Amino acid sequence: QYRMITVVSHPHLVDFSIFRLWNDGADEVQALNDRLRHENQPEWESARIEAALRCEISDQYRLFTNMERFFDEPQLFSTQPLFPLDPQTEATLIEAYYEFNEDVFRELLGKKLTARLRRDLEGISTKTRVSLRSCQRQFDNLSRICRIVEELTAPVPGQDPCSIAVALKARMHFSAELANKYTQVALICDHRYETFKRKSLAQAPFGAYSECAREMIRMWSSYGSIDPDEALVEKLHEIKTLLHSDREALDVFCVLSTEKIRGLVDVPTATKIAKVKLPSLVKTLLSIGVALSQPKDHRDFFVEIADRLGDPFRRAPLAPSEVLILLDAVTIAFQAVPAVQRCTEREQAALQERIRQQAALAAIQQTQLQCAAPISPLADSALAVLKTPKPPRFISMVSAWLKYLSVMKHCLSLLYPFILSSP
Repeated sequence: QYRMITVVSHPHLVDFSIFRLWNDGADEVQALNDRLRHENQPEWESARIEAALRCEISDQYRLFTNMERFFDEPQLFSTQPLFPLDPQTEATLIEAYYEFNEDVFRELLGKKLTARLRRDLEGISTKTRVSLRSCQRQFDNLSRICRIVEELTAPVPGQDPCSIAVALKARMHFSAELANKYTQVALICDHRYETFKRKSLAQAPFGAYSECAREMIRMWSSYGSIDPDEALVEKLHEIKTLLHSDREALDVFCVLSTEKIRGLVDVPTATKIAKVKLPSLVKTLLSIGVALSQPKDHRDFFVEIADRLGDPFRRAPLAPSEVLILLDAVTIAFQAVPAVQRCTEREQAALQERIRQQAALAAIQQTQLQCAAPISPLADSALAVLKTPKPPRFISMVSAWLKYLSVMKHCLSLLYPFILSSP
């Protein structure tokens, strides 16, 4: 005679300690050995405990393997009837499945996520001491998220854009923290930023680049995109044209920056910082900024920071805190440049003229309405334009400069220590 005991659970019971082992790439034998090490049972019960654990692990591994296809599209979890899970378990599994090892992701930053790279993951596995299966899972997850982010950044007619992180959170059922992390990594992978081309860049950890990407998205990206805002780059072009075409304006800018430095630090430190040639620094900053519109040049963004900014600072030599003081002075001094302020005077005069025209056209419109005459199409279109006066050019230029320098300071604060220590 045979006796069969059947246990049915609804929803499915998930052992998260076993899921962690499965997710990390351990096979069933390795998982069993790991669990046995944590069991503290009498020796005479060890055989029975081992048999029970082997059965439980086998059952859980089979469950996870069958569920894995739903992790590709977490939205399907809420509609599929095969593996009923309570919402908390579902959220925990998705979050754990998409967790990543920073050392593994650091090896993938800036590289093209191709099938060839996936075949070469064994080297990354050896270097990071992470199982090959776990490296493959993380690689596949990152490739999937990058494709989804690319879809989310594509404009949809009639649909208002939203934050990429918010859209990713809704689609993949991520926590806000995990969605932000993947958005930052997707930015670096999408633009294929070089992070290994220089020894100093190769030494920087994943966290440094992730923080750089976070600030770039916060300050540079427009809503519904991870690319630099076109309006920001246009203003940087305008600033470059202004300072390059007017040598006096550039000289005044440098003098004002020097005065700001003297007001922030003592004389010896100011003298040390003054070794950096400010005209060259300003031109370099603007050159890097306007290149943001060129995908090929954009890819070398971190290389440009290391070579064209980091190396001159290191030769001065400036400490990290002194670099930030210098950039703070350049940031503050810009709005005091007379050539930039003159933009305000011209813009204010133009704004007043538009207001005067608006009042005149409104009077004409009122007269035509009283006479029951049709409104002139020309006057109607002019009114539509004038009802929304554009902000002064000065404000938009200063705003663009502040946003741009904010990211540059943030990136240098994170990467310059590695530039300083590299031979």
